[in-house]
Amino acid sequence: MGAQLCPMDCEGTGVTPVVRDDIHIPTDERHSVIVPGEQLILGRFRVNTKGNDDVIGEGTSSVCRKGVNVQTGERVAIKMFKNKIQEGMGSHSVKLTKFRRQIQVLKELQEPWRDNIDPRLMHPLLAKANAADLFVRLIDYSRDVSGLPGPDPKDGVMYAVTELAEYSLKDYIKRRRERQKTLSVDVVRGMAQAIILCTAGLHAHGLVHLDLKPENLMFFEGKLKIIDLDGCVKVNSLVSIEDSSLSFSPCYCSPEWAVFLTDDADDPCMKITCGLDVWSVGMTIVELVTLDAILKPTYASFLKNGRSHRQAGFLFMEWLGDLKKVDVPSTVAELDPDLYNLLTEWILVCSPERRKTLAECLGHSIFSAPRRSVPPSVMSIGSDAIFNEERKYRRQDTSEQATLHGLLWKLNAGADANDASKWLQRDMWISTNASLCYFSQKERRRLVLLDQSEFAVATIKPFEGGAKPNAFQIEVGQDQDEKEVVILACSDAPDRKIWLEALQRLTNVMMPTMVLNAALIKELKQHKLSIKNRRMNVQELSQGLKGNFKAAHRSILWKLKSNGDSMNDDHWFERDMWIANNGSLCYYSKKEKKELVYYTGEDVARASISATPAGAAVKPHAFQVHLAPVDDLEFLPGEFAAPSAALRSEWMRALQGCGAKMR
Repeated sequence: MGAQLCPMDCEGTGVTPVVRDDIHIPTDERHSVIVPGEQLILGRFRVNTKGNDDVIGEGTSSVCRKGVNVQTGERVAIKMFKNKIQEGMGSHSVKLTKFRRQIQVLKELQEPWRDNIDPRLMHPLLAKANAADLFVRLIDYSRDVSGLPGPDPKDGVMYAVTELAEYSLKDYIKRRRERQKTLSVDVVRGMAQAIILCTAGLHAHGLVHLDLKPENLMFFEGKLKIIDLDGCVKVNSLVSIEDSSLSFSPCYCSPEWAVFLTDDADDPCMKITCGLDVWSVGMTIVELVTLDAILKPTYASFLKNGRSHRQAGFLFMEWLGDLKKVDVPSTVAELDPDLYNLLTEWILVCSPERRKTLAECLGHSIFSAPRRSVPPSVMSIGSDAIFNEERKYRRQDTSEQATLHGLLWKLNAGADANDASKWLQRDMWISTNASLCYFSQKERRRLVLLDQSEFAVATIKPFEGGAKPNAFQIEVGQDQDEKEVVILACSDAPDRKIWLEALQRLTNVMMPTMVLNAALIKELKQHKLSIKNRRMNVQELSQGLKGNFKAAHRSILWKLKSNGDSMNDDHWFERDMWIANNGSLCYYSKKEKKELVYYTGEDVARASISATPAGAAVKPHAFQVHLAPVDDLEFLPGEFAAPSAALRSEWMRALQGCGAKMR
């Protein structure tokens, strides 16, 4: 769910109440007046159901609006579940299940602590905490004819009324990032403790959130509280991948959750533990320092070649499931060595068995040590940047439609913005796959200027002082030395406003929440099947195909690990590899101690083979295997390296020959 931004600075005191000055009535009656476009729900809450002015956030199944308690004048948040059931949005029973779960959880969280809490889930600081300071307060909810949480009999809509938040932690971080204002060590520690405390409280009540992230932590009169509790699950309960009431966000979920989702079993189940949230809390705390999600660049790398967010999400989850250690940015250690220790040794530990509980984390020395200040020199934004050498070519745009199209002026790279001759007019558009494209007069074709993965790490803002008055700039990347800056200009101010809003939306579509609905489960199973088919056991496949997997060409090769850096020698692994008689590319897995098929003969037949340019890999004799897309899913190229130039030529000829034979 989105959040209401505080109209003052995010460190201000809250949201100024909106008063309808056009209605001149005594103050004590003002809240009870219903005007056109408004309605009274549950007998005491006034809400404007028309337009978007009072919308706080909207999801697939509900919309949250600002409202007023006509009896007290208190401003509230009213979550209204949508009546219309749209394709892919889940059935009414799923919505009712989530609604009742949310009401039940909100009620439970206001109750006193139980006596039999696991000692690992309780801490003296938590024992003294007030529930109203940790969790969003439930004010009222709709009930069905039997009195249970459900649709209001008057209009058939389900309502949940809670206290009104000021803004989310996501909004707070975003505003700090836009203003390039890092947080002091004291603020980071204070917020980290608050996040740990309220999530530890959830665990002490025997609940796991499963979708913790900055967006689901809100400020209520200066206090951080957890929201979106309708997806909470009881600790130690079993969940199935078929459970369509669950949702998660890839860049904040734990490695074991990723393994669960990518498990080859037909219907995998998972025992829910508090450790799932502990990892998410760690990712959120790191973001207080970096001001951006640290796994966002990795996720963005899977969006290359026009992949959808869902396809990128599947590939990202495979990568995450194999993660052995997360690289916490060095800026965390520079800001606060104690925080770095807490994160790397206690929280962001890939093995769930070694991960501490959040109650145990409250006992870390960081929260008992005296607060200290840090010189501004170490307070720098430290997100993992993924950019990228200067481009040597532009990818061709193959999209069929555009969401925005027009003529823009583009400043030549590195040119003087005050020199009007350096501005060239371009026919430009935003494609439906979220790329900024243009028509090249020189090459006479449509090219991609910036794709959606680059917008993931882009900053967009007006540009003043050049020869064109209505200009704006797009900065891609976060390392100053590797930053790419594109400066464009519009014909007038209204046109610039339209382009700025459209481009800004491209930076906000990253890492969507994934809901385990029927459509996603079906696609996930298809994706797992495609991966499974490309990692088959040679012995199993050889049954009935005697001799087909015997080596026709064999030698030692170096293989670049999945999503590895080709310039990092540690990311290359030596493999005994061969091309089988049936054209498959096979290898011996030291980890599994058996022979496996890396690419099937069909894969190789449809693949293209190319030599890696000199200097583009730490291994001098590297080459790439580009698989053909399958059902619109494009694969990252497999990268290999031979011990010599002669052997590389032999391998490339052999692979190309397999394709020629099968074609």
